[in-house]
This record gives sequence, structure tokens and C-alpha cells, in this order.
Amino acid sequence: MVRWMLDREEFLQLYPVDKVWGSDEMLNDPLVARRCGSTDILDAKKMRTLFMDYPDSGRRYKLRFNVSGCDPKSIRVSTDGDRIVVRATRYDDDSGDGGREYCRKIQKPKDVDHTKFKAYLSSDSVLVVEAPVPPSSLNLRKVGFISHTNTTLLSTRKFQAELA
Repeated sequence: MVRWMLDREEFLQLYPVDKVWGSDEMLNDPLVARRCGSTDILDAKKMRTLFMDYPDSGRRYKLRFNVSGCDPKSIRVSTDGDRIVVRATRYDDDSGDGGREYCRKIQKPKDVDHTKFKAYLSSDSVLVVEAPVPPSSLNLRKVGFISHTNTTLLSTRKFQAELA
């Protein structure tokens, strides 16, 4: 249960489209490192589930949005070269209006291809947007291959030198 609660803390919220932000208002969001215009830049150090490793599919960039109360048919996810944009409409049962529009714009990592994003909606109103992280961006070092016979030969020579 604790793991579930920690993961829930990393769910991103959608904001009303007509909301005007004060300069200090976004600084209270612990998941946002900074804001560029209307686009949030997430703090990868504070989000333990932003990059996830899976044995069968490798490393994935994963965003989760709380879209409870939103009409599932109104949810739209789009990407461009720099960001992921999620839009949805939330209808208030008491009012007869057409609903209120919500949106969130997140800067995507440079290494993640915006054409590889997939999105799905869970049964508990969580929108998951994810894409694979290319292996070239994982900062892996190439290690030279040492054959077993060379290692054995070196070990034998070292052992013989120690005896002498």
C-alpha cells in the first residue's frame, strides 16, 4: 500500500485552460523543476517513476495524469517535437454549461522520440503516456571483450610470477 501511495503522489494534474498563473504559484508543485511559458519541465530527480525499467521492453519514459471527473471521450493527447500536451473536459453535474477545459503541457526529454508515444486510460481514471527510451541515451559505456583464454593465460602468468 505504501508503494501505491508514493506512486499516486507522482500523478500529474490537469489545469483549467482559463486559469491565470501567478509567478510564484507553480513553485509549489514539487514535480516541476521550472516553467517555460505554458510548458512544465519536470524534476526527474523527484519523480521516481518518470523513467521505469522493464525486463521485457527496456527503459521507458512514463507520465501519469489524474483525469478523474473528465469525460473519457474528451481526452486528447498530442505531441510535437518538444512537448506532450494533454487536454480534457470536465463536466460539472450541477451546471448546465458545456464543461470546463483542462490542459497540461510537459516538456519531453530530448532523447525520447515524440512519434513513439502511446497513451492509454486505466479503469481508475489514470491516463498513462509513455515512450521507449533509446539505448543510446542511457549513458552506457562500451566494455571491450576479453576472451576467456586470454584471461586464463594472464592469470596463469601472474600466478607463475608470484611463485618465482
